[in-house]
Amino acid sequence: MVSLDVRQANFSCLEGQDGWLFINDIDSIMEKHQGELTLSASDLERWRLILELREAWIEKNGGHYRFALSPNKVSIYGEHLPAVRASSRRPWTLLSKFLSRNSSFQIIDPTAVLKRTKKSKDVYFKTDEHWNDYGAWLAYRQIMASLPEEFQVRVVEEADLAQRKRSFIGGLAAILPDPPSEELVRYDVVNPTSTMVFENKMKGRGKVQVFENARRDLPRAVMFRDSFGSFMLPFLAESFARLVVVSSRGMMFDLVELEMPDVVLTQMVERYLETPAQDVGWESFSTYCGLSLETLAEQTLA
Repeated sequence: MVSLDVRQANFSCLEGQDGWLFINDIDSIMEKHQGELTLSASDLERWRLILELREAWIEKNGGHYRFALSPNKVSIYGEHLPAVRASSRRPWTLLSKFLSRNSSFQIIDPTAVLKRTKKSKDVYFKTDEHWNDYGAWLAYRQIMASLPEEFQVRVVEEADLAQRKRSFIGGLAAILPDPPSEELVRYDVVNPTSTMVFENKMKGRGKVQVFENARRDLPRAVMFRDSFGSFMLPFLAESFARLVVVSSRGMMFDLVELEMPDVVLTQMVERYLETPAQDVGWESFSTYCGLSLETLAEQTLA
């Protein structure tokens, strides 16, 4: 394993076996993976409270709440970094066990299906930290399977996807002196019925996207996501009549009150599992995103 110097990025990467690159020196990812930095008993209890309170508030307002985990790449392909060992005290392991013993709320975890599928095809990029389209589609399927049976959602099947290939240099490779490339397989939805009707100009946190579907009989959703969630958007947009997406770790209850969605979804990458965000006192939608709720409401196909 070689730690590679970085001159033009705020993180470094680790070179694993067989050309696999892993993110390093950001969000204490390796310290968390090896259990050197983990969640305290009070952190675990705060996670339980915030998840249960979100669920209760959203259900009181007629919706359903789901929280989906995006595993760190090292949690799926750790065999390519033999010197870095996963600890039973890493934050996600502790939180998963704590919730299973102390709460009715369970986080959606696609780890098992990702590990099972990687035996036949890649589910993360070799040269980037993120899962690829196929890995995102697997996680999307697990989210859809968790929704109530009475929901008449359109679920994107593998037969609905078309493949196209091209050469790709991921974000981790791009910071190296001699960037390696990989063959990228994109999965596009065939004959999509959804359209992105709005996107603000912000990059990263505060980015807002609105998708609307020609099928108005589908349920509505609001999603709070990080960069992993962006890979699921083409699939999620096909499953909801209206999907409002915000790049944010916290929840904006004023947005949820405006949209009155059937589903509220939080997607979060594993390395962000630190002390949970404070929902009370979190910035309003307009402050965080630089966009008024009135303007957002106007973004529609109608």
